[in-house]
Amino acid sequence: ALRISEYRSRALLNAIPDTMFRVARDGTVLDIHSHDPEMVVLPPEEMIGTNVYDIPADVISRETMAERRVLVERAFETGEPQTQEYEINARFGRRFAETRIVPSGENEYVMIVRDVTDERLTESRSHALLEAIPDTMFRLTREGVYLDFHTRTPEVLALPADTIIGTSIYEIPAHRIAPEARGLQDRPGDL
Repeated sequence: ALRISEYRSRALLNAIPDTMFRVARDGTVLDIHSHDPEMVVLPPEEMIGTNVYDIPADVISRETMAERRVLVERAFETGEPQTQEYEINARFGRRFAETRIVPSGENEYVMIVRDVTDERLTESRSHALLEAIPDTMFRLTREGVYLDFHTRTPEVLALPADTIIGTSIYEIPAHRIAPEARGLQDRPGDL
């Protein structure tokens, strides 16, 4: 039974693409499982036995580590997973990570670290692209509900900027909508 349990646990670890740390409540690293060496500050064999709170500030900021301490304690108090996003200057370069902290007993927790660098870069590029576009742009559902928008001139909007998201184009009086958009109100399939 023990051998089967270990086999299942090993299969589960191998199936999870994220880096996992088993950590004592005081921050001592007890075990590491990683498919991505970029998400481990030191080689795993060197990191086991060290304290996560002793990671140098040039690798993970002191502010991030202070927030991590609070999140760990909150996880123990509530029994609920806690999530943190932060920047890490790993051995292989600057990365962005998302960490989930889950208690796994009275005095230890599991910390799952996911590399979100690609998502952050895509988001950053999309934001830069939007900032470069001088026009007002809207993203709507097929039913005409505003999902988001971008504008450099909020005074041209038919509604106050903080009320648009979730509003339907059909709820806005026709005289407040630009002539180009008025025709779309009659053709919802074209949105």
